[in-house]
Amino acid sequence: MNDKAFFSGKEHVIGGKAYFLNDIEKGILREKFKDQRIHFALVCASGGCPPLQSKAFTASGLDSRLDAAAKAFIADSQSPK
Repeated sequence: MNDKAFFSGKEHVIGGKAYFLNDIEKGILREKFKDQRIHFALVCASGGCPPLQSKAFTASGLDSRLDAAAKAFIADSQSPK
């Protein structure tokens, strides 16, 4: 299964309702929190995405971790922009 099919082509049932992973990130989380840095926490692990984080995100230190992830991705000369 390719990245697109996994994130947009397969429904995942949560609480009895079907969602696509892209819908959860873009339609629910980004909409509710109005913070585009969410992309740096919820990544698809493909070559064009920020690297996966090695630790879970928690409320404590969230802003600084999201800032650091965004800055690292933007500064990475290998990442497509």
